[in-house]
Amino acid sequence: MPGPIDTVKAQSEATGRIVDSLSDADFAKDAPGCPGWKVNNVVMHLTVGAQLFAGSAAGDKSIWERRDEHVKAVAGAAPAEMKRHHADANRQFIASLESLSPAELQSKTATHPAVGEIPLLRLAGMRVSEATIHSWDIESARNPHAKLEGPGVPMTLEAISGGWPMWFLPEQISGISRTYRLVGGSFDRRLTIGEGKASWAEGPGQADITLTMDAGDLALLIAGRLSADKLISAGRAKVEGDPVAARTFSTLFRAYGGR
Repeated sequence: MPGPIDTVKAQSEATGRIVDSLSDADFAKDAPGCPGWKVNNVVMHLTVGAQLFAGSAAGDKSIWERRDEHVKAVAGAAPAEMKRHHADANRQFIASLESLSPAELQSKTATHPAVGEIPLLRLAGMRVSEATIHSWDIESARNPHAKLEGPGVPMTLEAISGGWPMWFLPEQISGISRTYRLVGGSFDRRLTIGEGKASWAEGPGQADITLTMDAGDLALLIAGRLSADKLISAGRAKVEGDPVAARTFSTLFRAYGGR
């Protein structure tokens, strides 16, 4: 099984291939998964993100305060130049990780503006999730039927599912008592909703509704990119149990602006 740094490298390369394959016209297309953004904005976000993550991994605690400087440095770049910026930023982040010994990778912490001081390996996992999901945001701009694939999908699914129960909306789940089983690749877990709360169910048990799909589609569902209704209608998700409750599942939780 590849380690986290191997996965960072593999997903960076996979996302890089997608970025490098973009035509100049592709950069101007709307990114459906990021309302209000063009593909150019997504690539810029990934580029600046890699630069900031690299600085944080290197111990620069003030790097996030200089985000605007990094944005200005790449904003307005022509497509070919943006591709170079993106590749350079990924190499910078990977180099910052590879410069550390195995012991340092395990023990070192880094700063992130949303979650504070965290283990460096968690920061690496966040970068994998960002690169993985945004690779689909780019691909879907030129292919509405795009699938989410890549070496970072399993790590992304584990990472974003961790905090998922906290995204469920109290006003939407009030009065509901139901257990969902979510199956995607090797991911197979039950989510219980009751007494106005959502939580992962422990141990064996039954589910009222089972949604089965590939791991990439399950990640897109949790990340708010594709709703359960869209996945079911496209034949990309199989349902066992109440079909109406299955199709309206996405309305119960908040994700990325409610998409």
